[in-house]
Amino acid sequence: MPPDTQFFRHAGDVDFSGNYLFVTSQRYMHRLDESLQPLLEARGGRIVRLLTGVVNKRNLPRGFFAHFAFRAAFTVDCTAPCDLLPSDLPLIAIPHAFWERPQTKVMLEEKPSYLGTADYYLTQDDAQLEQGEVPELRHLRESILYRPGETRHLFWQYLADILRGTVPPQAVAIACEYIGDCCPASRNDELALLLQRLAAGTVERSYNLFREYPFYSELESVYRALHIRRDKGLPCLVRLGQQSDGYQQVEVCPDEAQDMPFLCWGSLRYYGPPGLMHIQKHASQRLAAPTAGCAILLPDRNKELFCQAFTELLVAVYGRPEALSQS
Repeated sequence: MPPDTQFFRHAGDVDFSGNYLFVTSQRYMHRLDESLQPLLEARGGRIVRLLTGVVNKRNLPRGFFAHFAFRAAFTVDCTAPCDLLPSDLPLIAIPHAFWERPQTKVMLEEKPSYLGTADYYLTQDDAQLEQGEVPELRHLRESILYRPGETRHLFWQYLADILRGTVPPQAVAIACEYIGDCCPASRNDELALLLQRLAAGTVERSYNLFREYPFYSELESVYRALHIRRDKGLPCLVRLGQQSDGYQQVEVCPDEAQDMPFLCWGSLRYYGPPGLMHIQKHASQRLAAPTAGCAILLPDRNKELFCQAFTELLVAVYGRPEALSQS
């Protein structure tokens, strides 16, 4: 039977402020940034990052760990070198982060190196059993606490007990769902989430976290398609389409429509070679004001300007989300 809630004391009486260490390779750091950073910072936590493969004991500043007095360290895929951290600093491993496939079988049978390199494992799994399992796997599955829909609450319970040093030895898993910065409940919230990520410059690092939210995924795919065009030296031209439900939608202009009437976003100094070439080639189609059926040429000089223009376009089409106004 799963352990019951008496193992955990209430997390509300714990002060979660202080410094936390994120230590993993550059390839996987975004997983910690996206799943844990918003949670910890919302409760006063401060994040310090160490990239494995870049730092070691010899090149760390003198007194590094004493200066920051970290409360806990987090890693992904057990990429933290075992000799890097002080033995009294709790190391919490999150194999493949929170949103991927169940990990109990992987840890025990496929990649046993996961076990033994960290003090605690917060991962996800399916609920309590498969036929023909080895006894060790069955025992571990039977000891997993699985409460779908309570992941955030459960995370704080685990972390509170880890910081107290009272976590039960059989508590190795949290529920199989994402616990990061946002679980958008509406189309409005999905738009707010994308705009927040545009402002932070983190759209590319979403790791398909919100693929189950259709509006967010739709806007993200437009963003990605436009960036691919930029990388190929093609103009970033956007127009409005009409969905079956009556909503307008922002979509990338196909190549065969590149000579349609267009409006430039901002002045010419915002455009690099792709945009300037398009303006020169189709000068006769350039408009001074938007009209029905026109397209908007987004700046391609740098990412920050591109994100700013894309944000303004989305707000103009879909409105400013209430969630952003309240934050």
